[in-house]
Amino acid sequence: MDLAKKTNNKLNYELISNGVDTKFFTNIPEKEKYKKFTVTAGATILGKKKGLSYLIKAFAEFASDKQDVELLLIGDGDLKESLETMTKDLKLNEKVKFVGRKNKDWLKINLPKCHVFCLPSLNEGMSNATLEAMACGLPIIVTDVGGKSELLKENGFLVPKRNSKEITRRLETLYADESLRKEMAEESSKIVREMSWEKVAKKYLKEYGL
Repeated sequence: MDLAKKTNNKLNYELISNGVDTKFFTNIPEKEKYKKFTVTAGATILGKKKGLSYLIKAFAEFASDKQDVELLLIGDGDLKESLETMTKDLKLNEKVKFVGRKNKDWLKINLPKCHVFCLPSLNEGMSNATLEAMACGLPIIVTDVGGKSELLKENGFLVPKRNSKEITRRLETLYADESLRKEMAEESSKIVREMSWEKVAKKYLKEYGL
């Protein structure tokens, strides 16, 4: 929306977001989540623009004094080998899992079991991975790029690009405060319900007078 306004601020714009299947991706009770506090970037491409090296650096600092934490990286891409090497160099082998590409049925079961979603993108549109995580009731930590800031209200934290220290700080906050995680989880679910495919389709039909 902001980019559209910068292009031409004299036009009236209506934002129609990407959609997500809120019947497929759903929240689960806290007691059904992974036993370890699990951070994930969702199903995403392991490429440069996703900023995952900053997440791994942040997680290394966050996990340095903890045994009950894990980083779950789902997907494949050009940087997979270098990210795996970084993980080894930081001695995170036992705390970071690269599980490769997974289908939606796997995501439906495992994504809601995570505790926090963090995607520190350097460049992004409205991220489908973020929408899926929100539908699963996860607090989110995202950078102010593309449409991600428009998904953020009281359901997580906005962090600067290329700033591992700020990611670490926000992970510490969410790790220490289960009540805050639950509040943000409920807010994520609430926000994303307005982005179900049914509601998005109705907006398009209305816009085109159908």
